[in-house]
Amino acid sequence: FMLANVHSDDMQTMMRIARLPRPESLDDIPTSAVVSAYVLTELKTAFVIAIKVYVPFLVMELLHGESLADHLDRVGLPLSPARAGMLIRETAKGLAAAHKLGLVHRDIKPSNLWLCASDGGDRSRIKVLDFGLVKATSAEASRSGEVVGTPVYMCPEQIEGRNTVGPAADVYALGVLLYELVVGELPFK
Repeated sequence: FMLANVHSDDMQTMMRIARLPRPESLDDIPTSAVVSAYVLTELKTAFVIAIKVYVPFLVMELLHGESLADHLDRVGLPLSPARAGMLIRETAKGLAAAHKLGLVHRDIKPSNLWLCASDGGDRSRIKVLDFGLVKATSAEASRSGEVVGTPVYMCPEQIEGRNTVGPAADVYALGVLLYELVVGELPFK
């Protein structure tokens, strides 16, 4: 969708997106475990002849499969430790790619993880979705006192609204998710 269609009252989101790292070329884009969605500011085609217009837009890949939340609703909890470990390992790969780009997701939860369907029907590859609360590690997380994320998966410093939330917040959420997958309930009620 064209980011120009974002309502003007959502200017903070537009500004946050504008500050995110961009790949220098399509070859720099990791495609393994993070959903491919990139903000591009220039579209070059043979059809653009005399007018050069810069309009931010978002390019996303089409995914087949289901969210981890839908999967868990269907198969139930707990999962075997081996299956849970594999899902967490795949999610960690995606987060490592985001962290390498200097990004912290801040909202890891089952509905933000996608089990990709493969030709063989195996759903062992995960993509991390919804970078709507992402922040660059070089920037302040949020305004002091502002709490963003899903409370049951948030680390204490994120719940307290500290502006020092970093990659460890995503690792904490992974720990909560692992506990939930293996035990069948959240660690805190």
